[in-house]
Amino acid sequence: MEDRILTNPVSSSQKHCFWAECPNEDQASLTLMKCSKCKTALYCSTSCQRKDWSQHKIVCVEKNNLQKDEDILSVVMKQAKKALLFQEKHKLLMESIEKSKSRLALISQELGSPDARLEGEKIFKDAQNCLSEMIDPDWSKVEFSNPKTFAAKMTIEEGFEKLESLKEKAENFIKEYSCKKPPSIEGLTENEKEELLFKTIDDNISQIDVVSDRILFLISNGCGLVEGNFSERVKQKVELIKDFNLKFEINMKISMKSGLFL
Repeated sequence: MEDRILTNPVSSSQKHCFWAECPNEDQASLTLMKCSKCKTALYCSTSCQRKDWSQHKIVCVEKNNLQKDEDILSVVMKQAKKALLFQEKHKLLMESIEKSKSRLALISQELGSPDARLEGEKIFKDAQNCLSEMIDPDWSKVEFSNPKTFAAKMTIEEGFEKLESLKEKAENFIKEYSCKKPPSIEGLTENEKEELLFKTIDDNISQIDVVSDRILFLISNGCGLVEGNFSERVKQKVELIKDFNLKFEINMKISMKSGLFL
């Protein structure tokens, strides 16, 4: 028999020792103790408990396992319910962070540098990961025999604290990059502007996603537009861009600047 330690005494004239063959005749005066596992069976001594184990273990083990399942479900449901209660708060924070990401992308185009855009994308990705960590259990720490180990990788409170921090970080980046000025291309001739755009595309054709802000900036400022027409030489390079969305955006910029739909 696996030993079941008896808990502190429980006095009650309405209870009796669970072992049917208990030798104590005056059951009403007995001081009984609970089985430490199921907290239900009462015994007047460890001797009676051991002798009754062959019968009691059936219900004791089943009750113990059922209680574990209920405890595990309770912990998981409590965490999920808590997350749902804060769903609206999470939605508002994510909307704010997403707007900051869009603003940083526009600033990148205005500056002709990908730095602000990349910072915004990183913050938004961290915010998305934050939600899953607030809900998903940390399986590396889970002990199925102990329901208390069922906890998310990050508490609800920690999650919202991090989201607030990411929101503030994004807003600070907007302030920082808004103060910067784009590189000056004033004083360049039309041909020099064309050469600058051509070189930017030609030198970075394999990593066009990184320099897209620079290309859009140069086109927005007239680079490659000679007397209202887009240089055929630069146009050919633009056609080599594999990113369809970027190519479409560049062509829209060209149309706006030159009045031509390519």
